[in-house]
Amino acid sequence: MFVDLATEKVFFTNAVGNLDPMAVARAISPKAAEAIEPYRFDLPPATRVNVVADYKKGRHEDNMHFQLKGGPFRWRQYRLQLLSGNIDWVGDRLSLNNVRGEFRDGVIGGAAAFDVTRGQGATFAFNLGLSEADLRTFMPDIGYPTNKLEGVLNGELIVRSARTTDPKSWQGEGAVRMRDGLLWDIPMFGALSSALNTLIPGLGNSRAKEAIGTYVITNSIITSHNLEVRATAMRMNFSGWMDFDGQMDSKVEAELLRDVPALGWLVSKVFWPITKLFEYRVTGSVGHPKMEPLYIASKILLMPFHPFKTLKEMAPEPSKPAGNP
Repeated sequence: MFVDLATEKVFFTNAVGNLDPMAVARAISPKAAEAIEPYRFDLPPATRVNVVADYKKGRHEDNMHFQLKGGPFRWRQYRLQLLSGNIDWVGDRLSLNNVRGEFRDGVIGGAAAFDVTRGQGATFAFNLGLSEADLRTFMPDIGYPTNKLEGVLNGELIVRSARTTDPKSWQGEGAVRMRDGLLWDIPMFGALSSALNTLIPGLGNSRAKEAIGTYVITNSIITSHNLEVRATAMRMNFSGWMDFDGQMDSKVEAELLRDVPALGWLVSKVFWPITKLFEYRVTGSVGHPKMEPLYIASKILLMPFHPFKTLKEMAPEPSKPAGNP
């Protein structure tokens, strides 16, 4: 470490070792420490540092470069067993490159760029790719404990533009793919399970061979019109939107026997009236969805105990002739 009083800069040149990033950031400036405070390594990672930190007020001629590899790593509720990547902070621009993180099962990678314009927050863009993540261990690692979800998840997320000062400014797109999954522990899927089991016992607990879909993000609203969950006995189609607070409004339809080999399309058309029994509007939140059947027959099918009694209750009382007791 070298401090140049004439230029008002601090130099770290080719510093190598297991360094605590927070200790290094505090040595650079309070601004640097504040920027990385939410990102924590449980153990000091292997680090290479080349830094020119400008401490003259208002000049912003920082030129800082970090190479990190270590773990476990924590950010908010997210957990990684190992994280590596390069951090480059030059002037008012921060970039993350060659980022690779490892969960207990699965790998995430990507890059990001931030433009920290003075007095206006930051604009940013990033991309992430998730590969071969096992849902049983992946969901607890991102802060959602469950022991019932199964499947192997792959996906991409591209945020082309956003601003830190405006949570509704995100624009981007992405895709998701899953195979060999059990998804009924997710509330919006579980709410449909009992209805499917009413028609064919076990249908609402079947394993999904595949789930695929793409989505776009417009002003922080995630919209998809082609999310499909495919099993041998049925195919579920989802179309709708969800915001960053988890509020949603979508439609789901279950096509029975749609993916039966060779005859699936024809059989699904024969069963089209039954398929309409399983068409619902899903509102509320992701954690507490509200399922509303779109057809009266669906409401009858969902009655768990005394459907004929309930039908009678739903029908209007016949009017009595005048003068009768």
